Amino acid sequence: MAGQDQRLRFYSPADGALLYELATEQPVLAAAFTGDSRRVVSGGEGGAVKLWKYASPAALRTLTGHGGEVYAAVLSPDGKQIASASADQTVRVWDVETKDVVFEATTPKGIAQRVSVHSKGHLAT
Repeated sequence: MAGQDQRLRFYSPADGALLYELATEQPVLAAAFTGDSRRVVSGGEGGAVKLWKYASPAALRTLTGHGGEVYAAVLSPDGKQIASASADQTVRVWDVETKDVVFEATTPKGIAQRVSVHSKGHLAT
């Protein structure tokens, strides 16, 4: 669960118990588990996208470049790219290894708030 208090929290769906908590530098506005449930992608107020190993206190990757809050971030099914949507009116696709932006699109009307990746790699915003 994302948090404005600079914490990323994980709860048990069975009983609501807090399982784990990560401290972040900025308030978290988006979080999503990867398909294998071993990693989490997050985005927040600072414009950064982070890839975390579940229950590990240090981010595996930090991707910077958005000029506004990140409202959505997801990892591609093959684990090689992260897609993010931001208040800066862009959707970006990042290479996880190199941290390079491999695709960028400007949304035609306002803030990009959602992004998803199809199993074949297609991007939807």
